[in-house]
Amino acid sequence: MKNEVSKFIELYKDDPISFIENCLGAELDPWQREFFEVIPHTRKVSIAAGHGVGKSTALCFLCLHTLLVGDFPCKGVISAPSTAQLHSALWADLKMWIEHLPPVLRDTIEYTQDLVRLKEAPNESFIRAAVARIDQPDALQGVHAQSGIVLLIVDEAAGVHEKIFESAYGSLSQENAKMCLIGNPTRNSGYFYETFHRVKDEWTNFQVSCLDSPRVSQSYINEMRNLYGEDSAMFKVRVLGEFADEEEAGFISPSIIRSAINRDIEVSPSSPIIWGLDVARMGRDKSALCKRQGGVITEKIKTWRKLDLMSLAGEIMNEFENTEPDKQCAELLIDSIGLGAGIFDRISEIGIIPCRGINVSESSALVNECGNLRAELWYKAREFFEKKTCSIPDDPELIKELSAPRYHFDSRGRYLIESKDEMRKRGERSPDHADAFCLTFATNPAILSGGERISWNQPLVRDIRGIQ
Repeated sequence: MKNEVSKFIELYKDDPISFIENCLGAELDPWQREFFEVIPHTRKVSIAAGHGVGKSTALCFLCLHTLLVGDFPCKGVISAPSTAQLHSALWADLKMWIEHLPPVLRDTIEYTQDLVRLKEAPNESFIRAAVARIDQPDALQGVHAQSGIVLLIVDEAAGVHEKIFESAYGSLSQENAKMCLIGNPTRNSGYFYETFHRVKDEWTNFQVSCLDSPRVSQSYINEMRNLYGEDSAMFKVRVLGEFADEEEAGFISPSIIRSAINRDIEVSPSSPIIWGLDVARMGRDKSALCKRQGGVITEKIKTWRKLDLMSLAGEIMNEFENTEPDKQCAELLIDSIGLGAGIFDRISEIGIIPCRGINVSESSALVNECGNLRAELWYKAREFFEKKTCSIPDDPELIKELSAPRYHFDSRGRYLIESKDEMRKRGERSPDHADAFCLTFATNPAILSGGERISWNQPLVRDIRGIQ
C-alpha cells in the first residue's frame, strides 16, 4: 500500500495540472494552466485579476495539490482580509472541491470550520484559515517546518494591511516556503501593490483580465464599460485586472476638478446654503470651513490653526453673525468625531446656528455602494463634479486635497476612502479643506453622531432665542 501511495505522489507531485484534471475532474482556464505550470518552480507568485476570473478556485486547487501530493509535511495558512471573504467564499469553495475528490483521496482528509488536515498526520500536515485583520496581525506568523513545505496564501491581498505581511517575513525566510498573493488591484499602495512595482523582481507576476476569461459574462464587461468607460480606473481595476494609473489612484479625477474652477454657473437662490466644518487636531492640521450653495462653493475655504475648542467655536459664531442674513447657512454640518464633538456641543448650546454633528464612521445610506458615511460623502462629492454643473474657486489647497485620498473596496465591493491616518503614513497631509467640502453633502438623509437618521426636509430649530 505504501508503495502505491508513493507512486501516486511521485506521479502528481510536480504535475499539478494533471492532478487537477484527473483527481478533481476540473478543466483549467488558460491563465490557471499557466499559473500551475509556474507554481512548482517559484517561491513567490502575485496575481492581480479582474472580477470573476476563477481566482478563488485556483487557490483551492493549489491547497489540495500541496496538501495531498506536495512535499511532506505541509504546513499552510490561507487568509483573506474579512471573515465573509475567507469563510463564506474561499473556505466554502475549498470544502466543495474536497467533496469532488475520489473517495480514496477524500477519506484521507478531515476538515473543520478553520482547518483542513491529513487524518494520519493531523499535527504535521494541515492548512488553517486565518482572517488577516489589523487587530490580528499574526495571521501569517509562526508557520515553520524544517522539512516539507510552508504554504502561505492570501486572497484579496490588496485589502490586507502591510503589518500582516510584515509578520509573515519570518515564515517566508525559509527556502521551503511559498507565498501566493491574489486579488483585485484595488489599491495603489501596500504590499500587494509593491509586488508589482518596487519588489517585482522578487516575484512572478500575473495580470488576469476579464476579457480573456470564459467565466466572465459579456454583459458584465459591457455594463462596466458603459458605466465608467474603458479609460476609467474602475474599468482597469475591475475588468482588466490592472492597477490604476497614479493620477487615477485618487477617488476624484484631477481633470474634472480642474474643469470646475471658476466655471460660469449661476447660483440658484432657492438652493440652501450649507456650511461644512472639519475640526483639526492640534499641530499641522487646520480646522476648515466650506460654504456651498447648490452647485457652487461660494468662496475659498476658511481655515484656523492651533485654536482650542472654545476659540474655534467663537470664530465660527463670529463668521455666522458677521455674514449677511441672506448668506448665512441654513445648516452647519460638523465632523463630530473626536474634538469636533466639543465644537458641536458648544455651538448647539449657544443655539444661534442650526447645526448637526456628523460621524463619518457611521454606516452609509448608500448601502450597496459605500462602506461607511465617509465614503458616501466623497461619493456625492465626486458626483458633484461629474455633473459638470458646478463651480469652485481657484483654491490650490482644496484642488490638491480633493484628488489626494485613495480608495479601495470592502469585501462586499463597496467603496472605502482612506483615512487621514492612512494618508499621513504615505506622506500626505490631512485633507482638511476637502473634508470640510465633503461634509456639506451630509444631508438627506444625514447621519448624526448618535447614528440617528434625519431628513433634509425635517424642520430645524434655527434659533432658540426666537430670531428667524
